[in-house]
Amino acid sequence: PLDRDQPNGRPQWRFTVFAQDEGGEGLVGYADVQVNLKDINDNAPIFPQGIYFGNVTENGTAGMVVMTMTAVDYDDPSEGTNARLIYSIEKNVIEEETGSPIFEIEPETGVIKTAVCCLDRERTPDYSIQVVAMDGGGLK
Repeated sequence: PLDRDQPNGRPQWRFTVFAQDEGGEGLVGYADVQVNLKDINDNAPIFPQGIYFGNVTENGTAGMVVMTMTAVDYDDPSEGTNARLIYSIEKNVIEEETGSPIFEIEPETGVIKTAVCCLDRERTPDYSIQVVAMDGGGLK
């Protein structure tokens, strides 16, 4: 099978064919052939590091930037939506008093922000959330 996508594939293959008549003893004809592979959604997005660490100051306002998540999808971004990524938080932390999620993510950019104000380091020094990247073909 031919693979189109990086890191080991190629989107285009070129080769030359020839034909010779009279049982291989006659005239020869040549043709250059170019095969362009169409992209299919055969690559799910990946987060290269697996685990990421962000920081935010305590007692800040809602909307403070914590970090930016960036996934990689080896499908072709210029052909269809197979490499178009949408980010979401699959497992968030909920604020006990209000029942509100503590973090939010911008779906198009992967920017994680605080969704509530006034995080208290003495009460909770760190949080763990799970972020998902989904491509235009539905792979996560």
